Amino acid sequence: MLKLIAEPLDLMIVIGDTTRANTTHLAAICHERAPTYHIEDASCIDPEVGAIRFRPVGAKEEQLATGWLRSGP
Repeated sequence: MLKLIAEPLDLMIVIGDTTRANTTHLAAICHERAPTYHIEDASCIDPEVGAIRFRPVGAKEEQLATGWLRSGP
């Protein structure tokens, strides 16, 4: 995994339980290299309005981001 994030990245999406140590640790590692969105599952992404519901690294509450994915880098 560290080889994968050694490449230049635009963003990371970590999918998994936001209360579990494995995925929260993975999100923290990714957060060091690129903007990271830790989501529970695909239902957290709303393509109709371009929003994503995620838990930022170290936060206890979810946040909602719009315009998080634009065309291009």
